[in-house]
Amino acid sequence: MAFEPDQANPALPSAPLNTESPASPSSFPVVATDRRAVINRLPFEIVTGFLRATVLLGRGRTFHKDRHLLRSVCRLWTAVIDSDPHSWNHIFLDCRTPVSVLLSVLESAKSVDFFVFVDCQFPFDGRDQSNLAALLAVLAPYAGRCRTLELNLENDVLCRIVMAEIRKATFSRLTSFKVAMSSPYYRGRLPEPSEAPLPKLRHVSFEYTFPTWTTLVSFRHHLKLP
Repeated sequence: MAFEPDQANPALPSAPLNTESPASPSSFPVVATDRRAVINRLPFEIVTGFLRATVLLGRGRTFHKDRHLLRSVCRLWTAVIDSDPHSWNHIFLDCRTPVSVLLSVLESAKSVDFFVFVDCQFPFDGRDQSNLAALLAVLAPYAGRCRTLELNLENDVLCRIVMAEIRKATFSRLTSFKVAMSSPYYRGRLPEPSEAPLPKLRHVSFEYTFPTWTTLVSFRHHLKLP
């Protein structure tokens, strides 16, 4: 939904227009009563929450269009979203996500922790495999800020590519790791994870894949199980 700068909301009753700062607590009651309220006069927390939800709904394979989606909500808030790192801390990748887009998102996320979802379920070729490896290589230096890593992969070829790159990185703050194959009939084997310590890891999930014994022992060590 896009709001024009002076578009009225017919669902709200009429009330005097509030002229106070968007961050002012006293502007909250007016939000519910002003049929002439405009998005640039809403409290900052409400608008940023709304825009984040909009982005999450529109993400997935349209990941490269996220910036356009954000800006289409309201041009007046472009600078606000671009300057709010928490609007960029959910990173969705597929085999065809441009490397330049990932670099731009990492730059916008600044120093905040982020959550990574890699979704590669559709047909791919050699160029897609190379691009995926390049994306993960770009992500590797930032692995220390990754809190969750979820992989939804088509087959063992992609799995080997992903795991080979992951083993090169240090996920010192990773709390959750999940691997799923797209087909319930696939029974591939998952290589062992990074040899680097994972002191924050608390949750591991495998779906439609058989971890090797080495993998299980390694994750048991990372999870500090008895």
